[in-house]
Amino acid sequence: MISHRFLFLLLLLLPIHNSVAQEETFEPLFENIDITKGLPHNTVQKIFQDSEGYMWFATKDGLCRYDGYNFIVYCESLVKESISNSKVRCIAEDAHKNIWVGTWGAGLHLLHDAYNPEKTTWTTFTHDENRSGTISDNLIYAISEDLNTNSLWVGTRSGLSILSLMDIK
Repeated sequence: MISHRFLFLLLLLLPIHNSVAQEETFEPLFENIDITKGLPHNTVQKIFQDSEGYMWFATKDGLCRYDGYNFIVYCESLVKESISNSKVRCIAEDAHKNIWVGTWGAGLHLLHDAYNPEKTTWTTFTHDENRSGTISDNLIYAISEDLNTNSLWVGTRSGLSILSLMDIK
C-alpha cells in the first residue's frame, strides 16, 4: 500500500518539477561586429555569403570581405584601385564566381580576382545619358543573375537594367 501512495505522490509532483524547468529561459549569445572589430561603418546594408564561404558586407563606407577572422575592406579612401564610391548597397555573385557590387551613386562594379587582394581590379558600369546601352541609373538597389539567359538583372532608381554576361570575363 505504501508503494501506491509513493507512486501517487510522485505523479503529483512530476508536473510541478516540469513547470519549474520550463520557466528557465534561454538567452542566445550574439557576437557583435562593428567598427572596433574591422567594419568600415556600423551601418550594414547587405550581407552576402559567396560560394567560397566568405561573408561580404555592404556598408555605408565600403565593401568588406570576412573570413571569420579578418576583414579585407574595399573603400575609396583606403585602397587606390578600389570601388569608386564607398556607399555600397548590394552584393551578388554570378555563376562564374564574379562578385558584383551595387553602389549608391556610382553604378555597378565588377570585382576581378576577388580572392587575391593584391591583384584585385574593378570594372565600373555607369549611366551615361549621352550613350545608349548604359545602365539606367547609378543608384543600384538590387542585383540578380538570370541563369536561363546568362544575364544580370540590376534594379536601379530608374527601373531595371539587364546586362548580358556573354562578354564579361
